[in-house]
Parts: sequence; C-alpha cells; structure tokens
Amino acid sequence: MAVDGPARTAFGGAPRVAALLGGAAVAGLAADAVNVPAGALLGALAGAFLVNVAWPGPRLARAFRTSGKALSGTVIGLTFTPAMLAVAIGLAPVVVLGVGALILTGLGMSVVLHRRFGWDVPTALYACTPGGLSELAATSEDVGANTQVVIAVHTVRVVAIVVLGPPALALITSLTTGP
Repeated sequence: MAVDGPARTAFGGAPRVAALLGGAAVAGLAADAVNVPAGALLGALAGAFLVNVAWPGPRLARAFRTSGKALSGTVIGLTFTPAMLAVAIGLAPVVVLGVGALILTGLGMSVVLHRRFGWDVPTALYACTPGGLSELAATSEDVGANTQVVIAVHTVRVVAIVVLGPPALALITSLTTGP
C-alpha cells in the first residue's frame, strides 16, 4: 500500500524499517546457510514479505530504495574484471544472438499480455524482460509499471529456474555425455 504526504515518514517508520531489514537479513542468511539455491535473494524476499504481512505499512521512501539500488549496482559492478571482459568479448557473437532471441521472445509475450489480458504496456514489458529480479523490480517502478505484478512474475520465474534448473541440467548432461 503506497502512502503519500504527511502520513509517510522519511523511512516509512524506523521500527518497521528495522523489522523489514532484520527479517530480510535473517531469512536471507538462513536460506543461504542451508544452501537453498539463490537463498540470500529468495530468503530475504520471503523474510521481508512475512514482516510486511505481519506489519503492513507504507512503502519505503524513494531515498531508501535508491540506496538499495546503488548497493546492488556496487555488488554487481565488483564482479567485473579485465579477465571477465575478455571472456565476454570472446563470447559476444553467441551472447548477442541469445540476448536478441530473449528480447524478441519477451517483446512477443508482452504484446500477448497487453492485448489478450489488458496489462498496461510498462507492466507487460517489465514482466517479460529478461533480467534479475531485484533489478527489474527496482527499475519497473521508475517507468510506472505495476511493480507487484512484475515482482510476482519474476519471483515465479526465479523459483522455477531454481527448482527445475538442476534436474534439467542433469538431464541435458546425461543426454550429451552419453553412457
């Protein structure tokens, strides 16, 4: 529920923000500790969700959300190295082809969601855009998409990949390596 004006404090209420961050941190660390695939992300998501259900309130203030985006960008940026850049350049033709196919598929699906189900264009596009859950959730809000729908679609996608990915990988590996 979004709250604007005087009822909204700078951080959405310090005790609630502390509870949200604490719940997210505890659940994220716990899921990661027991080796849940994408445990830190999915655990934090579940922890924040549970706190929000127990203690509903306004969304976090824009400055707080922007700080989270900057932190996420920093973590991602730290993975870039000269060696990784060299590998990326070598893989460029395959990556461009794959990304192009993903984008075209996403655009096609977004047209279906918009025309068949009446989703607004920003929501349909961001729900079908390939990318990370946290990045798409953060940027979908900036373009006026229904962030709850975008998060729901991509959460299902991430969970499906985490659950179905390992068995699919084992199957493909067994089919390609032979007996």
